[in-house]
Amino acid sequence: MKLTFSFLLLMFLLACNSAPQPEPTVPDPALQQRLADMVKVDQEIQQFFYTAQDSLPLERRDFLRDSVFRHNGELVKEIFKMQGYPDTTLVGPEGQHQFWLLVQHMDYDPTFQEEVLVAMRPLVDRQAVSAVDFAYLTDRVRLAKGEKQWYGTQLDYLDNMMAVPQPLADSLTVNVRRAAIGLGSVEAYLNKTMELHFRMNKAFYASLGRTTPYHYEEK
Repeated sequence: MKLTFSFLLLMFLLACNSAPQPEPTVPDPALQQRLADMVKVDQEIQQFFYTAQDSLPLERRDFLRDSVFRHNGELVKEIFKMQGYPDTTLVGPEGQHQFWLLVQHMDYDPTFQEEVLVAMRPLVDRQAVSAVDFAYLTDRVRLAKGEKQWYGTQLDYLDNMMAVPQPLADSLTVNVRRAAIGLGSVEAYLNKTMELHFRMNKAFYASLGRTTPYHYEEK
């Protein structure tokens, strides 16, 4: 089994070599390509985590996914140490989003996530990084510090599979804060998430006697 997992991990890490080449329309196309390669591996292991749930136990899938996240994380730290947050002026809108995604999956290092968040703040003001990405990482960092999230981006599922925001500060005005950075209402976000979760897990929902996902009244 160890040999099998080592082989699978190697395949995921090498898969990035086939990532499509971006057009050299940004100041640093090499870095843009590097981020695209890393995200390709990130997304493949995420897909594998769910598609292999019937063939591999959770602890094995967790191990493989965590191994990829940590491998990418070390590369992310190298990039950040050398040049800070790679924003749109360096790698374009897609490249800066890809860097954010990789940081978002580094929950094992919340101190580094907060360091990146601090670096993003002035870039948001200059519209050099995505305000939405900043909001998602803000909530991630706040929860890791034991604080309540600000934008309601991080969710939990109840036993009946209804999605709810993790602890949320000032819930009555959350939609005002979300609108200010370009997000729709938290109710619409929860509904979209539950619809997707339902489509991916129809058999499980059927075992609960549900033929449709839950739905919040949208405001």
